[in-house]
Amino acid sequence: MKKQLIWLEDKPEELADLLPQVRGIIDEVEVRSKPLGIKRLLDKNKNKPSVHICGIVIDIMLTNVQNLDDIGIDNIKTPGGFDAGLAFMKHYLLKNPEWQTLPMCIFTVIEDDRVKELIKQHQTLQTMFEDGKSRIIEKFVGDWEGKFLRWVESITKAGDGKIEK
Repeated sequence: MKKQLIWLEDKPEELADLLPQVRGIIDEVEVRSKPLGIKRLLDKNKNKPSVHICGIVIDIMLTNVQNLDDIGIDNIKTPGGFDAGLAFMKHYLLKNPEWQTLPMCIFTVIEDDRVKELIKQHQTLQTMFEDGKSRIIEKFVGDWEGKFLRWVESITKAGDGKIEK
């Protein structure tokens, strides 16, 4: 069974050096720049016995996403895309039982209290962050790439019941 990482990132070109390292750890990495691409990918792969979705990476700021209308969620506006990833997580991933327990890595460019508040509001999500299955990482700060690669390694081992913090 292929282990797959799904990644919501509006500027994948910024990660050109990181993606080959990630692909060296996990069988398959699928990057999409908009929530609709992620929704379609999740829907396509959820019942495929040959694919195991190990986790999802969500970039909080998606400058090309102004709302969630294209995934059928009306009245959610994200001016400038500043919190589009957070809105996708809150209004789509966490509202679907099949995705709310998926390990998540949330990328921010600044420390964001709204992410921490969202985690506090969802017990399942809070537990996943407490036990290391999910993480918040500030991009381009310190050893952010190393932290991310260690998270990817840990979710690939999760099928064996091992998550390393």
